[in-house]
Amino acid sequence: MGLFGNKFPDTEKIEKQDAEHKRLYQEVLATANSEDLKEYLELKDEVSSPEFVNEKHRVTGLKWKSTKEYSKLKEFNKLTKNKDLKAYFELKDSDELKSYLEFRKTDAYRDITDKKKRKASADLERFFKFENSKAYKSFKKIEGSGTLNQYLKLKEEVESDKFKDYKAFCEDVHRWNHTEQAKKEQRFHNLDQDVNIKNYVKFHNSDLFDLFKFYDITFAEDFAPEKLDTHKWKTQFHLGSEFGQGNYSLENHLQAYSNGRNIEISRDYMTIDTRAENTTARVWDKERGFIQREMNYTSGVISTGKSFKQNEGIFKIKLKTDSHAPVSHSVQLVSPKGNIQIKLLQISQKGKPMVGLSTYDGKRHTVRTSRIKGLNTNAGFHIFSVEWQKEMLIWKVNDKEVFRTEIKLPKEEMILELASMVYKTKKKPAPGKLIVDWIKVYKKTA
Repeated sequence: MGLFGNKFPDTEKIEKQDAEHKRLYQEVLATANSEDLKEYLELKDEVSSPEFVNEKHRVTGLKWKSTKEYSKLKEFNKLTKNKDLKAYFELKDSDELKSYLEFRKTDAYRDITDKKKRKASADLERFFKFENSKAYKSFKKIEGSGTLNQYLKLKEEVESDKFKDYKAFCEDVHRWNHTEQAKKEQRFHNLDQDVNIKNYVKFHNSDLFDLFKFYDITFAEDFAPEKLDTHKWKTQFHLGSEFGQGNYSLENHLQAYSNGRNIEISRDYMTIDTRAENTTARVWDKERGFIQREMNYTSGVISTGKSFKQNEGIFKIKLKTDSHAPVSHSVQLVSPKGNIQIKLLQISQKGKPMVGLSTYDGKRHTVRTSRIKGLNTNAGFHIFSVEWQKEMLIWKVNDKEVFRTEIKLPKEEMILELASMVYKTKKKPAPGKLIVDWIKVYKKTA
């Protein structure tokens, strides 16, 4: 069944909201059994100084990443990587630049554009090449520029003791305890204005924390290292790997799987890059079995294999695509024997996003799917999830339900698998990408 409406909540807002809920829950949980809360409840009727309340709220509410100083430091760090700025400082005090600038003052400089005279003079030719070099052009671009002025201004500020002290103060989670006000005030006043206690009173009975209260996180991947974690992932389909067949393609596919060469990790994103390149691959042919065939595309697959598998729970993935039909993408939970597949997302060979599942019990093949209308995975990141209950599967996109089906699946742990493929069609395929930001899996607590 499909759900009404096509508009999905904003991905960034959902992530910020989830992060805030997690932060609040951790605070509430830590406070629940504290002596501070017990004392606070006993002294709840004793209220005092508004000046104290306002000052503590300001100090405890400080977040380094929300300050203008953090923005300045971020801008400064970005400028330090500026190629033109690097070239400027490398050249600025060099003998080469000094020699060139002295040469410019001479009458001979007027001949620098004369090819014949340059040919006859090694110095003219050398200065001509320097003047037209990439390094000197960068130097001229930066010299006296607003970029340079901003860099020097920021450098002076971020390297000052005042700036460093403020940064350390903001990052110190116990900063309130170091203020003169906190040292002088009575115990009750400290407790009364403590952020953790305030959040406990407001949120301890809230359903915002159900995910954290009733589920444990069992698998998390944010692709932070610039290399695929081979302890978590293998670059083969689990089924082929288990039976010693490695990667192979199907007869209606145009791609070969490259055992990891098409898996890229950069800027904390994992990309399965489907590329147009000629190669050979093992292909499963229904009539002849495995055969070798020339392929015009390469692609990739990653699977948790034996490193992680789970029965029931909540499975989430944040991803986007950069592709068009007939390039297809699949994010699924698959049983070790491959007879059960739960699709968190399937981009069909026609480019349509779908969710659902397929099962095969040895006699009957059952498919239950739903197309997600109004969703363009090329437009940006979305969070896809499936909640696997004992007798129900519920699919969501950005926390909006898009499909559910009642089914009682075997109590079999499933493997997480991501892959891209190219189907044979009349339309000539173009390269495509499946780009993943993170994956999280939760299991209901016992």
